[in-house]
Amino acid sequence: MAPKAIPRDAGFTLVELMVTLVVVSVFLFYAVPSFTQLYRNNQMTNQANSILGAVQLARAEAVHLGKGTAVCGSSDGSACDGSWGTGWIVFVDDSGNNTAPPTANDILRTATLKTGIDVATAGLFRFTPQGTRWPEGTAGQQSLKTVTIKRSTCGNEKARAITVEPGGRASAEEVAC
Repeated sequence: MAPKAIPRDAGFTLVELMVTLVVVSVFLFYAVPSFTQLYRNNQMTNQANSILGAVQLARAEAVHLGKGTAVCGSSDGSACDGSWGTGWIVFVDDSGNNTAPPTANDILRTATLKTGIDVATAGLFRFTPQGTRWPEGTAGQQSLKTVTIKRSTCGNEKARAITVEPGGRASAEEVAC
């Protein structure tokens, strides 16, 4: 009768653990910066889509209400300050010459976001009661054609440009930072 073999304890050897740690370290070395860039790009895309939605809402409300409307960048949700990267205000602007909402009752919708987007074109988009963009250069009725948002430290990401055509059609696209 042959003696029975003593079973070996199940587990990992020190060499196996060290190899696993090296493989995980190399993976994290390359993956973490990529995830950071992905997060920053998603933030930029999210804010551009938020602004685009606000522009489309302002146009729709102008037609619905039969009054001029406007949308502008705002960091506090109550005054236009050109901070498109942190929020916006949609408001009734029937005369087409206000630079900020005249009263709280004229504000239709606001959004305030906390992002790292800190560089943007100042100004606002204005819409006529027919849903077209106010013409550029008309006294008292200046209306932006394009707003560009980006970070002061762009890195590898692209800036976003939100453009409104004279007929009122709005679009967003990636542009060079």
